[in-house]
Amino acid sequence: ETVIENVEKHQMALRSEVLGTIGTFTVDDVEGKLGRDNLADKIQDAINMKLEDLEGFGGVEGVHFTSFVLQ
Repeated sequence: ETVIENVEKHQMALRSEVLGTIGTFTVDDVEGKLGRDNLADKIQDAINMKLEDLEGFGGVEGVHFTSFVLQ
């Protein structure tokens, strides 16, 4: 519950971290399940690091994509 509150409270900062992380990947990097899993892991790490900076702890246990579009 506290993690959800912290995510909602810092939504803009976390969104910036997510976009920054996504920007480091190429289309080739995220093709296939392994590539998407790697991206999800990196997003989770980025979110948790930012939450640790802002609130003293992370707590996000996973990142799941509801859809995935490559352009």
